Amino acid sequence: MPRSTRVELRRKADCALKLLDNLDVYLMEMDLVADGRQPAILEAKQMLVKGHDALRTLWQALRQSL
Repeated sequence: MPRSTRVELRRKADCALKLLDNLDVYLMEMDLVADGRQPAILEAKQMLVKGHDALRTLWQALRQSL
């Protein structure tokens, strides 16, 4: 793989990981807004956290392989 391609793919992976960090912050904010008033949000949040963790693992694996 040409160096420039690898560098660009690393940048994309870094951006994706930063976006996942931002999504985690939004989830924490959802908790504060719901604050026990919206149980459905808490259930959905659990699924989102699992999805974020899976995505983070995949992006990190891609980043490490570059």
